[in-house]
Amino acid sequence: MKHVSFCAENNDGVNIIFENMKTALENMVKDLPINNKELLILKSIMDSEDITSAEISEMFSVSKAAVSQFVSSLEKRGYLRRRLSDKDRRRVYFDITDAGVELVRRTDEYIAESINIVKKKLGEKDYNTMTGLLKKTTKILADISENKRLSQQA
Repeated sequence: MKHVSFCAENNDGVNIIFENMKTALENMVKDLPINNKELLILKSIMDSEDITSAEISEMFSVSKAAVSQFVSSLEKRGYLRRRLSDKDRRRVYFDITDAGVELVRRTDEYIAESINIVKKKLGEKDYNTMTGLLKKTTKILADISENKRLSQQA
């Protein structure tokens, strides 16, 4: 399996890990009736009482047009529904349907089973080391991204 580095001058183990994890996660959800972005949108709607397309757009750094396409597709398939605000009829919120809740539950179960298999094959110690290093790496990368964002605003 070929993996493309996301940073040519930094072609090391971190790139390989992230690319492999991305591929593995995409493969985990490929048999689902929705894609991974739609799944994340469903989960965010499920976790939020009142969420708008603008908030979803900001949360996932995608355009409002892309959110509109994802939402329309999810609504067409019966996983969510739109709801007008009682206070401001121009404001539209999204609610997850029972079918959407069930899909998220099944997906979470499937991912948890997959993670348990990884944990079992690696062993507790190696699994904890891996997750600890990934958390540290993610935090460092988030800090770098935040610092770049702040320096661009200055």
